[in-house]
Amino acid sequence: LASADGFGDADAWQRVQHDSWREQQQEEALGGWCRPGMACSTMEAREPWSEARAPMPKGIVEEDEGHPFVTFFFLVMFGLLLLHLTRVLFNEWCRYSYRGMKSNFGVYLKYRFGYWYTWTPGSSGIVLLLLSVTLLVTGGGLLTFLTGESISTALWSAWIWIAAPDGGGSADTVLGRFVGVFVSCGGMLIFAMLMSIVSSMFEEMLANLSRGATPVVEGGHIVILGWSPSLVTLVSELCSAAESRGGSVIAILTASLKIEVEEYLRENDVDFRNSVVVVRTGDPHRQEDLSKVALASAKTAIVLSKPGLSREDADAYTLNVLLSMRNSGWPCNGTKIVQCELVRNRRLFRHLIVGDAEVLTTSDFAGMLLVQCSQQRGLAGIIKAIFGFEGDE
Repeated sequence: LASADGFGDADAWQRVQHDSWREQQQEEALGGWCRPGMACSTMEAREPWSEARAPMPKGIVEEDEGHPFVTFFFLVMFGLLLLHLTRVLFNEWCRYSYRGMKSNFGVYLKYRFGYWYTWTPGSSGIVLLLLSVTLLVTGGGLLTFLTGESISTALWSAWIWIAAPDGGGSADTVLGRFVGVFVSCGGMLIFAMLMSIVSSMFEEMLANLSRGATPVVEGGHIVILGWSPSLVTLVSELCSAAESRGGSVIAILTASLKIEVEEYLRENDVDFRNSVVVVRTGDPHRQEDLSKVALASAKTAIVLSKPGLSREDADAYTLNVLLSMRNSGWPCNGTKIVQCELVRNRRLFRHLIVGDAEVLTTSDFAGMLLVQCSQQRGLAGIIKAIFGFEGDE
C-alpha cells in the first residue's frame, strides 16, 4: 500500500502518520476552530470559512466592555464637580453684579482666579487635575458620540491617549483618530504643565535650602546671635579652640542674608578647621527665628551688639534679645555670653539672664588694652598669646 501511494519505505509512512496526529492535536487545542487550508474532521468544519461561524479559540477573550459601576461613579463625581463650579460662577456673578464693578465679567473672573491661585495651597495641582479630568471626559464623550463605542471603552481610550499620546494611531476609524489627535494634543500640553510644576517645585526646594529655610537640628553647639565686624575673629577663635576636641558646630543667626554672611566669611579666609559653621537668616527678637538655630539645646549662646547704632541704642537692642530669650527659657542648660556697650547696663543685663551668664563690656576693655599696648612694646604679642587659642594644644 505504501508503494502504491508513492511511498517507498515504512519510515516515510510513519512520518505522514506523525504529521496527521500533530494536526489533529492542534485542532483539538483550538477547540475545533478550523482556519482556511487546515484539514478538518467534521463536515461542519469543512464548510467555507466564516468569521461568524468560527468559535473563539481558547486563550482569546472578547473585548471587555468595562466596569459600569466604576464608570458611573466617575461620571457622577464629574457631575458634582461641574455643579460646584457652576455654583462658584453663580456666586461670583452675584458678587460682581451687587458691587457694580466697571470692568467686564471676564476681567473680574481673571482677577478672582489670580487671588485664589495665590492663596490656595496646592493650587497648581488642583488646576492640573481639573484640566486632566475635563479632557478625559470630553475625549471619551466625543469618542462615544462619533464612533458608538461604549462609554467605558471610550474613557479608557481617552486616558491612554492622555497618558501616552500617539495621535490617535490606535483608533480603528477616521473619527476615532480625529478624537485621538485632539486628546493627544491636550495630553502633551498637560504633560508639559506637569513638568513645569515639578521643575518649579524642585527649584523652590533648592532655593529654600540655599536661603537656609530649614531649621538647624543640633545639640550641645554654639549659637551666635547678631552680626558685627568682630564676627570673623570670633568664629576663627572658636574653631581654633574646638580643633583639639574634633571640632564643634557654630550656628549664626543674623538679619543679613545667609549667602552674604557666608561670602563674607569666605572672603576673610576663615579656617573652620574641623568645625561646622551654619548660617541662618532671622531676627533674634522672634522666638520662631531663635528656633531656626536650635537655641533651646545650645551649649553656649553669644549675643553680639548691633553695629551702626549708638551705645545706648545697641544696649537697647541687646536688651530686647535677652527678653526674648528669657520668655522662651532658651537655652535650657547653656551658658549665655552677652556683649554690653555701657558699664552701667551690666547689672540690668545680669538680672534678665537666668542661669550661668557672663556680661562683657568689650569696648571699654579693648580700649584699655589698646592704651596699655601702645605704652609697652611687646605687650600686644603677650596678650594675643594669652587670650588667643592658636597653639593652645
